[in-house]
Amino acid sequence: MSVSRISVMSVIGRMEELDRVVEACADSGIFHPDNCLVFFSDTNGFVQLNEPDRFAPLLQKLDDCIAMSGKKLPAGGRKKDDLPVEQLKDYVEWFSNAVVGLRKQHQELMRKKEEYSQSISQLEHFTGLDIDIAKIFRCQYIKVRFGRLPRESYDKLASYNDNPYILFFPCTNDADYYWGVYFSPVENVAEVDRIFSGLYFERLILPDSAGTPEEAIEHLKEARMENDGDIAVLQRRIDDLWERESEKLSSVHRELKRHSTLAETRKYAARYGDNFILTGWVVSARQKKLLSRLDKLKTVEYTVEDADKELGHSPPVLLKNKGVFRPFEFFVDMYGLPNYNEVDPTALVAITYTILFGIMFGDLGQGIVLSIVGWAMWKFKKMALGKILVPCGIAPAVFG
Repeated sequence: MSVSRISVMSVIGRMEELDRVVEACADSGIFHPDNCLVFFSDTNGFVQLNEPDRFAPLLQKLDDCIAMSGKKLPAGGRKKDDLPVEQLKDYVEWFSNAVVGLRKQHQELMRKKEEYSQSISQLEHFTGLDIDIAKIFRCQYIKVRFGRLPRESYDKLASYNDNPYILFFPCTNDADYYWGVYFSPVENVAEVDRIFSGLYFERLILPDSAGTPEEAIEHLKEARMENDGDIAVLQRRIDDLWERESEKLSSVHRELKRHSTLAETRKYAARYGDNFILTGWVVSARQKKLLSRLDKLKTVEYTVEDADKELGHSPPVLLKNKGVFRPFEFFVDMYGLPNYNEVDPTALVAITYTILFGIMFGDLGQGIVLSIVGWAMWKFKKMALGKILVPCGIAPAVFG
């Protein structure tokens, strides 16, 4: 229960072997690159590479497509597929075009469904109106307005009884509104519209459908049902595409992520002439495999020194805890890691937090339920907090 010992490693070699060095360091999982220029006093002639990560846009594009599909990548191992870069680009472009195309079709069908539903909802307020909507809209000398009036405004219509052009025909109503229609001669429509506007009339634009409102509703429901069928067919196409491509997609995503990691690591290298230097931090207890891989490269040399000797630098901190204490690294990491040479407080946090939680909560039944919930959170959602809730649920059960 302590902070893992860290070493600083500097690798020097010919530029043609930089990619192999970067790959070895990244694949090791224990190498944390740092700005190599700050480790040396004389850096004349050194040039930081800082090359752009050309794989990051491809990876982001693929992630966006996956999110757009509403799917999740299948869990894959760490197998290295070594797919050619051009093949990766072509696949991402093809998959992106396929997903975007299907997505646009889906959005268009959903837009139509919303329009059908909205039109049906509006027409339902005018059922019982035994008129052909299409014929009304084609009238040359009369203008028609469908909409709704607040109840207060409807009651005020009586004050316009002397005006022969202010005629409102209600169809349906509820606690707040009357839905209906008013007509006006073309030459008087401006004045009539002004009066109804003052009465807070809200106009509704109905679909130009043939037949009565009831007949129009039936036609719209049939069209919406047909549209729902198209949506179901399109969803099957999306599911088929995902099922067919999920394995290849997972492989391409893994390769792009790997290449992006290599590109990010490569940025930290510095060049001088035809040589490079790359400096970073490694976990002392796990560096043997990485060093043996570097030993196989002809022009590569390296130095490894304990982090304590690099007094002017702050090594990264890796906590090392076992068993029941390890989940409580979540709290230590959240509130602030200790410095490299400081004591790891994880064990103290685990013990005091669990005991105090048990004393304050102190209930047998709820403690057991809390442990089960925590176990489920970790088992099915992989939530770090879930592992902490297991001992935190046992403690109140004991105190209870």
